[in-house]
Amino acid sequence: MENPAYEKQLRKKIDYLLSPHGLDADGFEFDYTHFVPRYRGYVPVEKRESVIWGVEILHKMTSIYYDQAKKTKADALII
Repeated sequence: MENPAYEKQLRKKIDYLLSPHGLDADGFEFDYTHFVPRYRGYVPVEKRESVIWGVEILHKMTSIYYDQAKKTKADALII
């Protein structure tokens, strides 16, 4: 989740899923959080100063979803 282009695309998808001009969903349920990378062996193709993984990348991902969901629909449910 350290790729700005990917984050921008993800935010656009969240907006589409929650907004009235999209699917107008009520929110998101995260029930797959155990699938995050757990090992440092997951290395991005491009060189970076640091690589986040495990709980750190889970926190980053859910923060993006929460932030964009609340910007798009203030009463969005996030569980």
